[in-house]
Amino acid sequence: MKKIKLLILVLFILTANHTFAQTLSTGDIAFIGLNSDGSDNFVFVLLKNIDNGTVLKITDQGWDDVTSSFYSVSGDATLTWTATSNMTAGSIIQITTANSDGTTMNPDVASVGSLSGDLVIGSFGDQVFIYQGSASSPTFITGIHFNVEAGSTTGNWDGEIGTTGKTHLPNQLTNGVNAIWVYEGAQVERDNFRYKCSATTTGTPTELSNAINTLSNWDVDATNGTPYTLNPYPCSFTVNSASSPPTVTTNAASGVSTTGATLNGTVNANSASTVVTFNYGLTTSYGSTTTASQSPVTGSSDTPVSSAISSLNANTTYHYRVVGDNSEGVTNGSDQTFITSAPTVAFNATGSSGLESVNSADLQVVLSAVSGLDVTVDYTVTGTASGSGTDYTLANGTLTINDGDANDNITIAGIVNDLLDENNETVIVTLSNPGNATLGTNTVHTYTITDNDPTPTVAFNATGSNGLESV
Repeated sequence: MKKIKLLILVLFILTANHTFAQTLSTGDIAFIGLNSDGSDNFVFVLLKNIDNGTVLKITDQGWDDVTSSFYSVSGDATLTWTATSNMTAGSIIQITTANSDGTTMNPDVASVGSLSGDLVIGSFGDQVFIYQGSASSPTFITGIHFNVEAGSTTGNWDGEIGTTGKTHLPNQLTNGVNAIWVYEGAQVERDNFRYKCSATTTGTPTELSNAINTLSNWDVDATNGTPYTLNPYPCSFTVNSASSPPTVTTNAASGVSTTGATLNGTVNANSASTVVTFNYGLTTSYGSTTTASQSPVTGSSDTPVSSAISSLNANTTYHYRVVGDNSEGVTNGSDQTFITSAPTVAFNATGSSGLESVNSADLQVVLSAVSGLDVTVDYTVTGTASGSGTDYTLANGTLTINDGDANDNITIAGIVNDLLDENNETVIVTLSNPGNATLGTNTVHTYTITDNDPTPTVAFNATGSNGLESV
């Protein structure tokens, strides 16, 4: 028992002041200020808790996307910063590297970390990256860039390297999301920058990262020679982390029609930006996904979400559920179902015709939408033509359009090509009593059998004759 108590005490002491090297992810840190005039210094804020012993690499070397490697010119270097205590999200780290006289300084807030190495931020444009791992295989956490070259874009910064200040935007980073290119309007180059304390300083890691990496939220030194005060930083940051994955509820579908519906749900993002989608399909395996029109959802209150879907089959049961995905996990809502409406059934046209020499004719019956059930419809035959093989063969009956089919035909068969000169005759087919459908507009089709016999002539059989008067 004494050994167990001693072991517990040792574990408690070790974990109370542990020095575990922690692996961070892109966006876990954000730059909030940089001066290249006066003393070279920059400041960043932690967007998540980090452990004692966590190591960051900080470099002003340019990045070459083509070779996936750093490009170093004269003066470029890499610092190694190591946390010397456990640190909470919202902590601000300010580092001064080279003074204007060329001397080197340690971090101004020495209690939060130790620094080795030195770098000089170029006054004609430069970049600073924070990464973990090796230079040959870095995991970029964040980056800040200030330089203006012909062809510079937010999509790839300078898009070239080779001289001081020129760099690609690493593919792991996205400008405006977890990295920033700071400059003044019309791409005027400046040297000193600071995030505005009047902008967002409280939020989730994602909300803060998005705000901090938005250029309009920064002060830019228009004099191009006056550095900002970064230590002490003029404001603090509060980082709210999501305590749990999103809470989601699948609600009843609305606007259900023959081929479409609106899927509905409710999502509580639990303070973390949540991507909202709906899964739907013929089974609980679903197979199709659509994004809610309100996605992403933020905040900590219930938010109604919906998505309209189309191109469905009629008379069909569909399964669906709402899905929420945030930094804390994925939550699937319960499965619900809806049944699409029945289609209409009707002739595709109200009339057609053909010569009596044409042996048969198909009268097409169509659905307004493909059905998931067999559709039946009765039909009766009338008209001036005689059935039962006299002029044609077709009796009253029922047409079945199989599930998955869009149409089928009622066939007038055995049309008789007689030698009688007669009027055109009609076969009139009328639809009624549909099953798994409703009647559409064209419920009657008149087919005209066109006579093709020559018109007879009347004449004497000879132009003259004679006989006895006794006849």
